[in-house]
Amino acid sequence: MTASLHDQYISHAMACPGCHAPTARYCDQGKALWVEYLVDYIMSQPDRATRRALMVTEKRQNPHLFPLLNEKVRAQLGE
Repeated sequence: MTASLHDQYISHAMACPGCHAPTARYCDQGKALWVEYLVDYIMSQPDRATRRALMVTEKRQNPHLFPLLNEKVRAQLGE
């Protein structure tokens, strides 16, 4: 996982009054950083089963953000 993605996401989420990470509420920039960070983490997993399990968890926990995440992961996989 890229440390700079983590740092960018955390720095933004902590400073932005429009972002509230514990409830998955983000401004547009925060949402983009969250998705980029999470895609990087998911794609760093060594096997498909783990990646799929992470996607299922995100779909359940953050259904309002999942479509964007799913789109970006599929693009990374070339689907």
